Amino acid sequence: MESCIIREGDNAVLDINGSHKTFVTVRRGSTVKMGKAMCCLDSLIGQYYGIQFELAADGQTLVFKRAKLERDDVATVDKWDANGTMNKNNSELLDRGDANQNLKAKDIEAMREAGMGGEAIVEALLANSETYESKTHFAQAKYRKRKADKYMAQATLIRPTARSVAEAYFVKSPQKIQCMRADSLALLLSLANIGAHARVLVVETCGGLVTGAVAERMGGTGLIVSGYTGLKAPSLDVVRQFNFPASSKASMVTATITALLHCRSQPATEGACSGADQPAAAVETLPAQPAQDTAMADAGTGEQAGDARTERLAESQCTDAATTVADTSTIGVVEEAEKGQNSTTGAEEVARIGAQSSAQQSASTSGSGRELPEAVQQACRQGFDCCILASPLVQPLALLRKVLPLLAPSAAFAVFSNYLQPLAECMLALQVSKEALAVQLQESWWREHQVLPGRTHPEMVISATGGYILTGYKVAPPS
Repeated sequence: MESCIIREGDNAVLDINGSHKTFVTVRRGSTVKMGKAMCCLDSLIGQYYGIQFELAADGQTLVFKRAKLERDDVATVDKWDANGTMNKNNSELLDRGDANQNLKAKDIEAMREAGMGGEAIVEALLANSETYESKTHFAQAKYRKRKADKYMAQATLIRPTARSVAEAYFVKSPQKIQCMRADSLALLLSLANIGAHARVLVVETCGGLVTGAVAERMGGTGLIVSGYTGLKAPSLDVVRQFNFPASSKASMVTATITALLHCRSQPATEGACSGADQPAAAVETLPAQPAQDTAMADAGTGEQAGDARTERLAESQCTDAATTVADTSTIGVVEEAEKGQNSTTGAEEVARIGAQSSAQQSASTSGSGRELPEAVQQACRQGFDCCILASPLVQPLALLRKVLPLLAPSAAFAVFSNYLQPLAECMLALQVSKEALAVQLQESWWREHQVLPGRTHPEMVISATGGYILTGYKVAPPS
């Protein structure tokens, strides 16, 4: 069970004034920037997550802030007439800039030098405003919040959950998580049937957000295999933001799709599966998202031809890459031979380095070179229960065709993409080939609303779309 108390070394999401979120690691002596001040985080250790802190008068220390209970009674809410109009409005207010505020900048600076906190400065600004009392209650609240954000630096330390991490990354750097919103992530987990003790296959380029969310939901049980295509595994740095226990970390394994397919094709009696057992021609080079030359009208034959062209393209690219590495490695030797060395010795050196380069390229393209854990081998042979594909830069149909043999019959899969057309073509291909059933394509929708008396309306600034999700269940092929 996760602790509710902030411990030294924990990662957390720091929400500053409800408008800016950043990731921090709570350690003694560490600091974080709040507005123009650098604050020490020592006072947060031992406190509870979700507690609100504010900047002390010294401008360097965070202290606990007691929340004030505001009563929603007749004294604080604007009165409504019988015809549905309020008893006062802001139509007669004239914006004269600083002329409506009697408290000047030099007075505020003097209050700060006297050791007065941000709350006292805000109260003084409200008392010296000539138009504050004539404003509506809603306008007063907006004015108070604007001044509080400027002079009262408040912070809340939030536990790093899938939702808080997704929301922080979506505001801070959405391109790192492929612009995946928190509601799209929740929909992915639900539609892919992620649960405890499941065997889950995840292929993502969202920085590890999907893998971390799956691990959080499974709670250290089951198995999570983060698969990838190509020669280099994608970054999973987002997983480090979660304070996972040792059981959750042990349930996550990284492996290439080629190694998993190779392990599934081997009988159980042949022993352990290793990425080094694969031939060099097995390098996966899936087509990129814009390359969609397959005719979807004849999905039965056109897609098979497209898969054959993809395999031939992967083999040719692998051969070209090996040739390029070998040619690059021999340039220096040829130059040395031309400078006056024995021509026979130079030729032998070129041949030796060329053979070493080919061997290194073969080893690097064949896989990880290490044995897969026994749990992963068993999952490959029996099939994974769930699958999530969140790699929008790769053609969804090619990637899904690659991982379908790894899934068990009736396994649920969910494919995320920022664009509709690739998933629509993938959906049509699955329906024609009858490789999956209950195939559905949907878009997540999320819009916050302001709910106030007489002022209930959707927020004006929102995200246009949260992406599209294709779901279905694998059908076992005929024997």
